[in-house]
Amino acid sequence: MSIGAKLAFMDEYNQLSLEKHGHTRTEAENIEKCIDDLVAPLFTLIIVFIEKEEFPNWAEYAKNEVLNGNLLNKARQILL
Repeated sequence: MSIGAKLAFMDEYNQLSLEKHGHTRTEAENIEKCIDDLVAPLFTLIIVFIEKEEFPNWAEYAKNEVLNGNLLNKARQILL
């Protein structure tokens, strides 16, 4: 696909998304990333508590996100 064709496609795709959903696909992807940034640590903690007897090192990031307030801040950003 040529660069011109790609740009024309993306412009049309974003316009259709804007008309249908009220935001461009790029904006939707940013929203999806914010939601993923919030949910991923929660999902990690759920899996750890269900499946592991000891808290694994690979889940420390998720525990820290909760304890240091970063997860709460991410939730607030989504809701604002």
